[in-house]
Amino acid sequence: MTLLLQACRLLDTTDRLQAVIDDSSVIIETTQGPKTHPAVVEFRQQSLAFAKVMATMRIPLDDDDTPQKRAGVRGPQS
Repeated sequence: MTLLLQACRLLDTTDRLQAVIDDSSVIIETTQGPKTHPAVVEFRQQSLAFAKVMATMRIPLDDDDTPQKRAGVRGPQS
């Protein structure tokens, strides 16, 4: 699977998760008390995965047009 296709799928998933969150609430009541909605947790994970894929493709996530620079190779660790 190409990185671009993976990024598109992750973005689609975050859109669906956001719709679930919008239709319900960030906090849900359970038998053990209030908890964060599972869709919120998954949204966060999918967003992090999306950011990593975008960074791998060196596509900036903000409006800054400055291309990302690759870090240099680390020297030997002591």
